[in-house]
Amino acid sequence: MRDNGLDVVEPTRDAEREWSDHAQEVAYSTLFPQSAIWYMGGLQPYRQKCAEIAGNEYEGFTFTSPSRHSV
Repeated sequence: MRDNGLDVVEPTRDAEREWSDHAQEVAYSTLFPQSAIWYMGGLQPYRQKCAEIAGNEYEGFTFTSPSRHSV
């Protein structure tokens, strides 16, 4: 991002909804909903999904430069 003069990254609405659906699907395929321990959901599926998104040129995210957003 620095190399391209960008400083803001935001998910698109569709990507946000898809991630939420994915997280629910993963969580409910485990004992996570019955556990009070947050880390039971599985780090490996999360890492795999992040790698997939990065490998698809951060599909589902928009990138902007400082001059294109307001504070």
